[in-house]
Amino acid sequence: MTALAALWLAGCPGPGGSLPPPASPEDSPHSTLADEDAYKPSYGRAELQRALIGERGTEASLERRVAELEARQETTSSVAFDDQLRVATADLAVRRRFIATLEVCEVAGRWCPPRLDDPPWPYDPDPNHPADPPPDTTTGP
Repeated sequence: MTALAALWLAGCPGPGGSLPPPASPEDSPHSTLADEDAYKPSYGRAELQRALIGERGTEASLERRVAELEARQETTSSVAFDDQLRVATADLAVRRRFIATLEVCEVAGRWCPPRLDDPPWPYDPDPNHPADPPPDTTTGP
């Protein structure tokens, strides 16, 4: 039993165990992407700034819409109204995440989306008659 415990302790360095430091500075691990792996967006800084301005304007409109719906919530109670409020709140959250992504792209050049436009969605769901979109529906080019 003691021999088994000794073998186990010798083979397992425990929580403090780590790899030895590199023999020379040239052997240090690399933390950068290869040139072909680094994504470079097809748009420039000016287009990114215009997109941010537009997205912030849309965000302000959505904030007003959510505030209006929340103000009417006390006097209106229906499934369709609750659905409108839920969708508007979710749209606002998505818009805010997209703005945060664009801001990181602008500052650090990372997490840049592949495109800045918002392709139209040809399917308009009806909350009173839920159904899946038709199989031939696409999100754009």
